Amino acid sequence: MNDKVFKKILRCSYSKLPDELSIDVIKILLKNKEYTKFAPLIAKKYNLKGESLGHLASIIQLAEKLKTDAITDISLELESKNLEVVLLKSSSLNNDTYEEKYPRGSSDIDILVKEENLEKITSVLAKHYEKVKPTSYKPFEEYYESTWRHKVNKQVFLDVHTAICNPLLFQIDIDEIFIKSKAHPHYKSNSVLKMTDEHMLVSLAIHMFKDGVFYHHSLLDFAELASRANKEIVMILAKNWGCKLLLKTTYEYVEDVFGNVQTLRTKILNKLMINHVYKKGTIRKRIQQITLTFLMSDRKKDALCYITQFIKKFMTSKFSLIKQKD
Repeated sequence: MNDKVFKKILRCSYSKLPDELSIDVIKILLKNKEYTKFAPLIAKKYNLKGESLGHLASIIQLAEKLKTDAITDISLELESKNLEVVLLKSSSLNNDTYEEKYPRGSSDIDILVKEENLEKITSVLAKHYEKVKPTSYKPFEEYYESTWRHKVNKQVFLDVHTAICNPLLFQIDIDEIFIKSKAHPHYKSNSVLKMTDEHMLVSLAIHMFKDGVFYHHSLLDFAELASRANKEIVMILAKNWGCKLLLKTTYEYVEDVFGNVQTLRTKILNKLMINHVYKKGTIRKRIQQITLTFLMSDRKKDALCYITQFIKKFMTSKFSLIKQKD
């Protein structure tokens, strides 16, 4: 994928920018799976219904409806056991920031759980989901997240997180997130919660950080939320959690992509190919992630410790995979 093309798709999807849609953009959306998640937002913005992009938007909408129904089913069981989860990323933004009819497409459901409730919540999930074996390209996956697949609707995946990111990098206060979260307006359940806008902005920035790229679907989410969130509170949170530089840079990338205003920092990062979209699991992608991890961490010593562990685990997993093939 081309980073300049991704920037154009992001601009076309953003609700507060004027018409920039072209035939070339529509062709790209229809051809590339990564871009299809923007189809409903663009269909709404440009009132596309009968066209091919409008049909694609309808397909994405149906896929997201399956995830919405799955969350509803979970909420009923969680409520009966007095358990809480916080929705993350598009799982929270859809049916709220993004309309139910025009969701932002996603690959899975993401939920945050308290460590002490993990066993109880996974026992609820086990009735309808089966745990997926970790992939080799996520060395830390089992450390704070696990993936589950619906036993009947096989296309519905659910990621269970006990942290927003590896604690070596940032000191995220999970208890604070749960205390300040409220019932999601769509699900109307005290067991399915929505973060404050300020907490969500920090979590979205960290999600981009983990992927090693700022030209990312979460930058659109960040931009849509940023206009109504209190930036001062966001920056206080970021300072307390050790990711102030990351949030400052993310705000600059909102201006870079949606305002065409580059800072010296975004120019340098763009020159370093930080925003080139490499395939997951490739060496180039790993180098990109490691580079951003070091550059965007407030505490460089912790970042180096994390990078060292990351490389060791990554090489170990790769070596194990080679041995299995032999």
